[in-house]
Amino acid sequence: VTGVQTCALPISCCLVTSLQSAPSEVSSEHSVPSTGDTSDLQTAPVEMSVQTPPQVLRVFSPNGRRECAGKYDLVLDEYANGLPLWKQRNGKHWLYSATSSRWCIGGPDVQEDNFARSAGYISQAAVHKGLMPDRVFQTWQRWDGTRSVKDASITITSEDQQTVDGQVVINI
Repeated sequence: VTGVQTCALPISCCLVTSLQSAPSEVSSEHSVPSTGDTSDLQTAPVEMSVQTPPQVLRVFSPNGRRECAGKYDLVLDEYANGLPLWKQRNGKHWLYSATSSRWCIGGPDVQEDNFARSAGYISQAAVHKGLMPDRVFQTWQRWDGTRSVKDASITITSEDQQTVDGQVVINI
């Protein structure tokens, strides 16, 4: 969703529980479409929290693709495949959501192609389902020049994440 700003505050919205067309507006008043028959359209209030993307991410890759490691800064008002985008602070790499719905790290060529790639030097082994890179707890993989190799030592954390005994603590 290009150009949409998010916040970490709870918001009220309307959950459409029918398979009919969704409301054209979402508000705390549970708006429904102004055209067509809406007599069987059911809605229920839902409280949800919208996560803001982290300003800074740290990438660790001790076993390979070390050039991809380091701090990545959020690029404001730019998106890759509808999701936030980060640029390596002291390098040429990008952390982006690929067309395969996996978080990936790629080089300048990926940016030149407008992030229209399905993989990268480092990528997730499975889809992210909309979670930010620091909130995805699955094995990452790295390209070794011939194939993708799963590597449990690759981690991506945000600067504000807490750790206890080396484990990331997530507040849900």
